[in-house]
Amino acid sequence: MEKQIFELLTKMNHEFQEMKTEINGMKTEINGIKTEINGMGTEINGIKTEINGMGTEINGIKTEINGVNTEINNLRSEMHGRFDNVDAKLEGIGLQFELTNDSRINDVGFITDKVNKLEKEVFIIKTNKN
Repeated sequence: MEKQIFELLTKMNHEFQEMKTEINGMKTEINGIKTEINGMGTEINGIKTEINGMGTEINGIKTEINGVNTEINNLRSEMHGRFDNVDAKLEGIGLQFELTNDSRINDVGFITDKVNKLEKEVFIIKTNKN
């Protein structure tokens, strides 16, 4: 009987050793999984950092676009002012041409009247001489 108990104890010891080996293997696997999970956490944090960096860059681009929009609006206002000045000057030149034209017409009328009066006087003088 002692022999059977001894064999049974030996067998149990052997099985316990196998279970201990399996448990140690599982511990090693679990530690490997933990390491992988920690590595993934580090990668996720790196991705978060990159995303935040992109957000900062996007905000910088938005600021630049807003600056360009402001410059375009300022240029638009400036060009409107310049075109208004050009329109006013062109309108002034047109009025000057009209006034000059009216003046010429009046001058031609004045000169025509003078010529007609002179012709009459010359005619009168000629008729009086004869």
